[in-house]
Amino acid sequence: MSTGVFFRGAAFATCLLLGTSVAGAQRVADPLERLISLRLIAVSLADALRAVERAGEVRVSFSSDLLPAHGTVSLEREHTTVGAALRDILRGTELGLVVAGTGHIVILHAPLVRSAPPAGDGQRGAGEPSASASQQMDRVLVMGTPAAGAPERELTTAVTVVSRDAIGSSGAAGMAEQFRASVPGVVAWNLGQAGPVAQVGSVRGSSSFSANYLKTYLDGVELASPYLLFAVDPALLDRIEVIRGPQGSALYGSDAISGVAHLVSNKGTIGERGPPRLDASLSGGPVASEFVAPPAWTQHHTVQLSGASGLTAWQASGTLTDGGAWVTGLHSRSASVLTSGRAIAGPVLLEATVRATALDFNAPVSPQLMSVLGTRAAPRLVAAATDQRLRIATWGFTAVHEVTPAWKQTLIVGYDRNWGALAPQRNAATVADALLGASAEDARRFSVRYGTSLRLSPSSEVQSTITAGVEYSHLDRERSGTSDVINGDPAAAAATRSVALYADTIDNAGAFAQLKVEVGTGLVLVGGLRGEHNSTFGTGYGTAWSPMLGASLVRDIGRVSAKLRAAYGRGIRPPPPSARRALATREYRQLPNSALAPEAQSGVEAGAELYFSRVVSLSFTAFDQQADGLIQHVLPSPRTAPRSVQLQNVGRISNRGMELAGELHWAVLSAEASFATVASRVEALSPSYTGDLRVGDDVPEVPDWSGAASVTARVRRLSASVGATWLGPWTGYDWLGYYRALAAGEPAPALRDHWLLYRARVRPQLSLSQQVSDRLDWFTRVDNVTNEQHDTRDNLQVAPGRTVWVGVRFATR
Repeated sequence: MSTGVFFRGAAFATCLLLGTSVAGAQRVADPLERLISLRLIAVSLADALRAVERAGEVRVSFSSDLLPAHGTVSLEREHTTVGAALRDILRGTELGLVVAGTGHIVILHAPLVRSAPPAGDGQRGAGEPSASASQQMDRVLVMGTPAAGAPERELTTAVTVVSRDAIGSSGAAGMAEQFRASVPGVVAWNLGQAGPVAQVGSVRGSSSFSANYLKTYLDGVELASPYLLFAVDPALLDRIEVIRGPQGSALYGSDAISGVAHLVSNKGTIGERGPPRLDASLSGGPVASEFVAPPAWTQHHTVQLSGASGLTAWQASGTLTDGGAWVTGLHSRSASVLTSGRAIAGPVLLEATVRATALDFNAPVSPQLMSVLGTRAAPRLVAAATDQRLRIATWGFTAVHEVTPAWKQTLIVGYDRNWGALAPQRNAATVADALLGASAEDARRFSVRYGTSLRLSPSSEVQSTITAGVEYSHLDRERSGTSDVINGDPAAAAATRSVALYADTIDNAGAFAQLKVEVGTGLVLVGGLRGEHNSTFGTGYGTAWSPMLGASLVRDIGRVSAKLRAAYGRGIRPPPPSARRALATREYRQLPNSALAPEAQSGVEAGAELYFSRVVSLSFTAFDQQADGLIQHVLPSPRTAPRSVQLQNVGRISNRGMELAGELHWAVLSAEASFATVASRVEALSPSYTGDLRVGDDVPEVPDWSGAASVTARVRRLSASVGATWLGPWTGYDWLGYYRALAAGEPAPALRDHWLLYRARVRPQLSLSQQVSDRLDWFTRVDNVTNEQHDTRDNLQVAPGRTVWVGVRFATR
């Protein structure tokens, strides 16, 4: 996939959308003079703007981020103009409006035209701005539909949204830390000295033994290797949206049985005035460790430059990170750049994203293992990896076309590639690769998605939205290792030569449809279905169907909003072609399994949300999911040489639990917390399964509970915070005992004989910051206050110890 092909496709898509809009654009000659009648009683600003759009049959575009997070609108007008109604609605805000050349009304942060005196005596609903609970649910999320998004209040599934403010205030040093602090039900394991890219351990329990990850998008572009979600620096993002469980499969397709993560970049704010704004953060400090002295040093720096002019906006961001050598031989350095922007061209919103990441690291042998084995040869699974280089690049283009105020269509064209080192993952999609010797990857994904949504109003009490679309992606993935491992070539010179282990090509095509019906005030019913064909489904599998059903009910009583919701979903994940094939190296071989079936998960969730003004918010979700045919690597013939592995479908796993999340903002105090429990157990085994699991077993490496909490006090310009993340006990693997037995001469020790119960872990943190001026503040933060380095996932991994960060943040305006 060349960049030339990518940009030709993007240009064609733009021309197509612009071409179909000409007639509609000509039809709107002077939208501000259209006559309308309105009756609005205590509605949010977003709903008021949409009401004008519907009544006047005009296009009104605005970013939900621009709207004040408070206040309601009450307005009653007979035979007024669209322009007069909009000026009344926007009175008292810092917003204005401008009409684009094609008759498209755009709401801007700062008025670009002088507002006319307001007509009539319309007034803000409460007279003065007041905290509004409903406004918190009015933000439009990408997760709503792939065509047009949807307000959060209309969603029938549990979606976690980590805003830009939350990313900044959390002080998370990376994406894994951000997930632990903000997303309940997702366990993210650090791999310690084995590699800088963390790994999803479980999402609402076990949804795979060999491919744990969330299907991940960056500005609508699907990542070629979704486990590289944790290679994205959250400091580059505007927000993170996460669906947990299979309910997102009806819209996002195969690979989404664990859930979906959508990373949204900051594209600037259309309508801002003034010179470009520069924001920067510089931080660093010592990392304590029992394995090196003196302490290692780490650093993390970010810079953001943003600007806007007329109907365009953009932002360019960069980060530089050095993880520090807290184990002998360890180093990890990364640099990332993310540039994105948007422009309004009549009825079309154009957005573009370009990302580049360079990650260099060494992954030394675990000092825990070396203390057991001494100077004897370490197993290849944890062999030292020096001078590793990983490169990531993403290009994305989005065009959103409002054909009419009720009809919107979206086209996303994207390309994502990662090449270089295969980030170490012992128990993910690469577990067999680790045994077989794959150490490098080149993955390239081209994707295109088209969606359209049509809003209908059969009556004043019923509103409906129909969403439909198609999607196609093509993935080429090659994994390779050194010739001495793959072919057994003993020549030292040949050991540095890269040899391909296998290459996969995967084509995926799907079509989806969703009907959303809003009945009365606050009741939403949703039904969706996706049909999909994947080249890895296997002969005779046919089309995979992923249904989704959901309902939600929202009631606003004064400043209190309550929401009840429930949803059902089902999804599948096909095995990669290489999982079915026979592969062999000098020391290991993978046995073929032509009967390997896709993994599937289905289930229900139900929950409630409560918002009391902007003071308290609470969310509760209970889930009951069943995972069928999860794939695990097993040793079917442990006494044979060379050692053999095979990927097999396990059987049926039940995942049941609940999630809690809440926030409190009162006077000078604010607090937030999340907590999740899960029981993940083996319910049945496939007749062809020959692995270690037994019916009734707790699934290994799924903690019984997880959570995070923090309390912050702000007095004048000083802010202090105390918090912690924690993991409940889990059944894991005693890898030190396993390799000790292996070194003692056992042909292949049984993994079940080396299960180990790991105790609960708590990692507290402290932070202090002070705003020196409107443009400058300093901060200090202490992570892992108790200096716990062991058993972060198992007894092979070593985590960084107590880390003290000291830094400054500044802005030009």
